[in-house]
Amino acid sequence: MIELLAIPAWNTAGTTLEAWIAALSAQAGEQVQLDSDPPQGAWIELPTLRIRGYAMFADSHVEAINFELYAPEPAAAIALLEQTAAGLAWEIHPDDEDEEEDDD
Repeated sequence: MIELLAIPAWNTAGTTLEAWIAALSAQAGEQVQLDSDPPQGAWIELPTLRIRGYAMFADSHVEAINFELYAPEPAAAIALLEQTAAGLAWEIHPDDEDEEEDDD
C-alpha cells in the first residue's frame, strides 16, 4: 500500500468535498463513492483504481486528504490524483509516517 497526502497549495481558497468528488469523478470517468464520517471527515473511494482517501474537514472545507493506494501497479492512480489535485490548486506528497524529525 502507498499513502499520499493531499494538501492545499499556499493561498488556495477553501475547497469543498463536493469539488473534490466532482474533480475525481471527471478525471476517473466514474462516480466516486462516499462514506461520510461527520463531523471529522469522510471516506471517498474509486474502487476500480483501488484508491481510498480520508478527507479531513476544517469548517465546511477539506483541510487534507490521506489517500491509500492498493493497486499492485499504482502509476495510473498516482497520475490521476496528481492531475486532480493540480486542477484544484492542491499538492500531493508522500505520507511518510516513519520519517520523523530528529530534535537532537
